[in-house]
Amino acid sequence: MRTISFPAQGDYPECSLALPYSRNAAEFTIFHTPLGWRYATGTGNVFTGIAGEEKVLEIALWGAAGSRVGWAAVTDVVISDAPDEIVLQDARKSKYDEISWSHKEHVAGSVMTSLGFPMQFDIRDILMVEGAIKLAQANQAEAIYLTDAEDVTHYDIPLADAQTVLLEMSTAFAQAHAKKQTLRDDISKAQTQSDLDKISW
Repeated sequence: MRTISFPAQGDYPECSLALPYSRNAAEFTIFHTPLGWRYATGTGNVFTGIAGEEKVLEIALWGAAGSRVGWAAVTDVVISDAPDEIVLQDARKSKYDEISWSHKEHVAGSVMTSLGFPMQFDIRDILMVEGAIKLAQANQAEAIYLTDAEDVTHYDIPLADAQTVLLEMSTAFAQAHAKKQTLRDDISKAQTQSDLDKISW
Protein backbone atom coordinates (compact mmCIF):
# COMPACT_ATOMS: atom_id res chain seq x y z
CA MET A 1 0.00 0.00 0.00
CA ARG A 2 0.99 3.64 -0.55
CA THR A 3 -0.58 6.33 1.68
CA ILE A 4 -1.86 9.64 0.32
CA SER A 5 -2.42 12.36 2.90
CA PHE A 6 -2.84 16.09 3.22
CA PRO A 7 -3.95 18.42 6.04
CA ALA A 8 -7.38 19.99 6.42
CA GLN A 9 -7.80 23.00 4.15
CA GLY A 10 -10.75 25.03 2.92
CA ASP A 11 -13.88 22.88 2.91
CA TYR A 12 -11.83 19.65 3.01
CA PRO A 13 -11.03 17.80 6.24
CA GLU A 14 -7.74 16.03 6.80
CA CYS A 15 -7.23 13.12 4.44
CA SER A 16 -5.32 9.85 4.72
CA LEU A 17 -6.02 7.11 2.18
CA ALA A 18 -4.17 3.85 1.58
CA LEU A 19 -3.98 2.94 -2.11
CA PRO A 20 -2.97 -0.40 -3.67
CA TYR A 21 0.70 -0.99 -4.40
CA SER A 22 1.88 -1.71 -7.94
CA ARG A 23 5.36 -1.75 -9.44
CA ASN A 24 3.77 -0.43 -12.64
CA ALA A 25 2.20 3.01 -12.91
CA ALA A 26 -1.39 3.10 -11.63
CA GLU A 27 -3.60 6.17 -11.69
CA PHE A 28 -6.13 7.16 -9.05
CA THR A 29 -8.66 9.92 -8.47
CA ILE A 30 -9.34 11.02 -4.89
CA PHE A 31 -12.84 12.25 -4.04
CA HIS A 32 -14.38 13.95 -1.05
CA THR A 33 -17.86 12.53 -0.51
CA PRO A 34 -20.60 12.76 2.15
CA LEU A 35 -19.27 9.38 3.33
CA GLY A 36 -15.70 10.62 3.66
CA TRP A 37 -12.63 10.29 1.49
CA ARG A 38 -12.81 7.72 -1.33
CA TYR A 39 -10.75 6.84 -4.39
CA ALA A 40 -11.46 5.45 -7.84
CA THR A 41 -9.02 3.76 -10.19
CA GLY A 42 -8.09 5.92 -13.16
CA THR A 43 -8.20 9.65 -13.83
CA GLY A 44 -10.45 11.93 -15.82
CA ASN A 45 -14.05 10.80 -16.19
CA VAL A 46 -14.11 8.31 -13.31
CA PHE A 47 -16.45 8.26 -10.33
CA THR A 48 -16.89 6.55 -6.99
CA GLY A 49 -20.64 6.34 -7.56
CA ILE A 50 -21.41 8.17 -4.31
CA ALA A 51 -23.85 11.07 -4.63
CA GLY A 52 -22.30 14.43 -3.84
CA GLU A 53 -18.74 13.38 -4.56
CA GLU A 54 -16.21 16.09 -5.39
CA LYS A 55 -12.98 15.43 -7.25
CA VAL A 56 -9.99 16.67 -5.29
CA LEU A 57 -6.85 14.98 -6.59
CA GLU A 58 -5.58 13.00 -9.59
CA ILE A 59 -2.40 11.05 -8.98
CA ALA A 60 -0.24 8.29 -10.45
CA LEU A 61 1.72 5.89 -8.22
CA TRP A 62 4.25 3.22 -9.09
CA GLY A 63 6.91 1.18 -7.38
CA ALA A 64 8.18 1.80 -3.89
CA ALA A 65 8.28 5.61 -4.16
CA GLY A 66 7.37 6.71 -7.69
CA SER A 67 4.54 9.23 -7.97
CA ARG A 68 3.17 12.08 -10.02
CA VAL A 69 0.37 14.50 -9.09
CA GLY A 70 -1.55 15.27 -12.25
CA TRP A 71 -4.07 17.72 -10.80
CA ALA A 72 -4.96 18.87 -7.30
CA ALA A 73 -7.44 21.15 -5.58
CA VAL A 74 -5.39 20.85 -2.38
CA THR A 75 -1.80 21.51 -1.34
CA ASP A 76 0.77 19.82 0.90
CA VAL A 77 0.04 16.35 -0.50
CA VAL A 78 2.28 13.75 1.13
CA ILE A 79 2.84 10.39 -0.55
CA SER A 80 4.36 7.63 1.55
CA ASP A 81 6.86 5.08 0.32
CA ALA A 82 5.61 1.50 0.15
CA PRO A 83 6.72 -0.66 3.10
CA ASP A 84 9.65 -2.93 2.33
CA GLU A 85 7.56 -6.03 2.97
CA ILE A 86 4.93 -4.94 0.44
CA VAL A 87 7.64 -4.36 -2.16
CA LEU A 88 9.19 -7.74 -1.36
CA GLN A 89 5.82 -9.51 -1.61
CA ASP A 90 5.30 -7.99 -5.04
CA ALA A 91 8.80 -9.01 -6.13
CA ARG A 92 8.18 -12.54 -4.85
CA LYS A 93 4.97 -12.77 -6.89
CA SER A 94 6.79 -11.60 -9.98
CA LYS A 95 9.50 -14.23 -9.41
CA TYR A 96 6.86 -16.94 -8.83
CA ASP A 97 5.32 -16.03 -12.20
CA GLU A 98 8.75 -16.11 -13.87
CA ILE A 99 9.53 -19.59 -12.50
CA SER A 100 6.08 -20.92 -13.41
CA TRP A 101 6.53 -19.70 -16.98
CA SER A 102 10.01 -21.23 -17.19
CA HIS A 103 8.64 -24.52 -15.86
CA LYS A 104 5.92 -24.58 -18.52
CA GLU A 105 8.45 -23.86 -21.26
CA HIS A 106 10.77 -26.57 -19.94
CA VAL A 107 8.06 -29.23 -19.73
CA ALA A 108 6.94 -28.31 -23.26
CA GLY A 109 10.42 -29.29 -24.42
CA SER A 110 11.88 -32.76 -24.79
CA VAL A 111 14.06 -35.32 -23.05
CA MET A 112 16.64 -37.43 -24.90
CA THR A 113 15.77 -41.08 -24.31
CA SER A 114 18.25 -43.91 -23.85
CA LEU A 115 17.09 -45.20 -27.26
CA GLY A 116 18.69 -42.17 -28.88
CA PHE A 117 15.69 -40.03 -29.86
CA PRO A 118 13.95 -37.13 -28.05
CA MET A 119 10.44 -37.33 -26.60
CA GLN A 120 8.22 -34.59 -25.28
CA PHE A 121 7.45 -35.21 -21.64
CA ASP A 122 4.50 -33.05 -20.61
CA ILE A 123 1.67 -34.89 -18.87
CA ARG A 124 -0.31 -35.25 -22.10
CA ASP A 125 2.53 -37.09 -23.84
CA ILE A 126 3.20 -39.28 -20.81
CA LEU A 127 -0.45 -40.34 -20.66
CA MET A 128 -0.50 -41.05 -24.40
CA VAL A 129 2.53 -43.35 -24.17
CA GLU A 130 1.17 -44.99 -21.05
CA GLY A 131 -2.14 -45.58 -22.81
CA ALA A 132 -0.41 -47.02 -25.87
CA ILE A 133 1.51 -49.47 -23.67
CA LYS A 134 -1.64 -50.61 -21.87
CA LEU A 135 -3.45 -51.08 -25.17
CA ALA A 136 -0.57 -53.11 -26.57
CA GLN A 137 -0.51 -55.28 -23.46
CA ALA A 138 -4.26 -55.85 -23.68
CA ASN A 139 -3.93 -56.88 -27.32
CA GLN A 140 -0.79 -58.93 -26.63
CA ALA A 141 1.13 -56.77 -29.11
CA GLU A 142 4.91 -56.81 -28.93
CA ALA A 143 5.56 -53.16 -29.80
CA ILE A 144 4.02 -49.69 -29.82
CA TYR A 145 4.27 -46.91 -32.38
CA LEU A 146 5.95 -43.68 -31.21
CA THR A 147 6.73 -40.36 -32.87
CA ASP A 148 9.72 -38.33 -31.67
CA ALA A 149 9.52 -34.84 -30.16
CA GLU A 150 9.91 -33.18 -33.56
CA ASP A 151 6.99 -35.24 -34.91
CA VAL A 152 9.28 -36.24 -37.79
CA THR A 153 10.56 -39.76 -37.17
CA HIS A 154 8.34 -42.71 -36.30
CA TYR A 155 9.45 -45.75 -34.34
CA ASP A 156 8.10 -49.22 -33.62
CA ILE A 157 9.30 -49.72 -30.06
CA PRO A 158 9.31 -53.13 -28.31
CA LEU A 159 7.19 -53.02 -25.15
CA ALA A 160 10.17 -53.42 -22.80
CA ASP A 161 11.88 -50.44 -24.43
CA ALA A 162 8.63 -48.49 -24.41
CA GLN A 163 8.40 -48.97 -20.64
CA THR A 164 11.92 -47.55 -20.36
CA VAL A 165 10.98 -44.54 -22.49
CA LEU A 166 7.87 -43.97 -20.35
CA LEU A 167 9.98 -44.08 -17.18
CA GLU A 168 12.44 -41.57 -18.64
CA MET A 169 9.62 -39.22 -19.64
CA SER A 170 7.96 -39.51 -16.24
CA THR A 171 11.28 -38.97 -14.46
CA ALA A 172 11.97 -35.81 -16.48
CA PHE A 173 8.48 -34.54 -15.66
CA ALA A 174 8.88 -35.28 -11.94
CA GLN A 175 12.33 -33.66 -11.84
CA ALA A 176 10.98 -30.50 -13.47
CA HIS A 177 8.14 -30.34 -10.94
CA ALA A 178 10.55 -30.91 -8.04
CA LYS A 179 12.84 -28.14 -9.34
CA LYS A 180 9.89 -25.77 -9.61
CA GLN A 181 8.89 -26.52 -6.02
CA THR A 182 12.46 -26.06 -4.75
CA LEU A 183 12.69 -22.68 -6.47
CA ARG A 184 9.31 -21.64 -5.09
CA ASP A 185 10.55 -22.53 -1.60
CA ASP A 186 13.67 -20.43 -2.24
CA ILE A 187 11.46 -17.52 -3.30
CA SER A 188 9.36 -17.74 -0.14
CA LYS A 189 12.55 -17.66 1.98
CA ALA A 190 14.11 -14.71 0.12
CA GLN A 191 14.51 -11.66 2.33
CA THR A 192 15.82 -9.13 -0.19
CA GLN A 193 15.54 -8.26 -3.87
CA SER A 194 19.14 -9.43 -4.19
CA ASP A 195 18.12 -12.86 -2.89
CA LEU A 196 15.36 -13.02 -5.51
CA ASP A 197 17.66 -11.91 -8.31
CA LYS A 198 19.84 -14.98 -7.69
CA ILE A 199 16.90 -17.35 -8.29
CA SER A 200 16.44 -18.55 -11.84
CA TRP A 201 15.45 -21.69 -13.71
